[in-house]
Amino acid sequence: MTTYTFGQCIALLDIDPQLFRQWVQDDLGLDEDDLPAHADQRTHALTREQLETLAHLHHRSLPLEERHGLFEVSGPTSAHQLLMDRLVQMEQPLEQVERDVHAALIDLEKAHERISALESQREIDRVFINSMSDRLEEVEMRLQMKREIL
Repeated sequence: MTTYTFGQCIALLDIDPQLFRQWVQDDLGLDEDDLPAHADQRTHALTREQLETLAHLHHRSLPLEERHGLFEVSGPTSAHQLLMDRLVQMEQPLEQVERDVHAALIDLEKAHERISALESQREIDRVFINSMSDRLEEVEMRLQMKREIL
């Protein structure tokens, strides 16, 4: 069953949106709550038969179904498009998160390299301090020996 969103119906009938809603309510006896919605609950739809009824009652002509393929929407197609739109909206922040994670990983790698460099320097300093400590002990022993001699 072919369905049309209100926007598509308004374009096909070439009328004011308020007038269209009034026709739907008065001529079809439908409130927006009575109308089937596509995947997006904010979008209401009419069947081709309902649209033809409105066109006939108000002396409007509709393009043949074959000639208005751009306006034709079926449930799965519109649901698919809504899902695709949502996916695109979700992918944009995800791409930003991926860029942020990549930058964080680069920063983490730099921090790891800096820590490795500091650990190497710490080992060099430890060896130097031990060497100086040994030398200091040697100098103290020599001084002690000289004091004993004197």
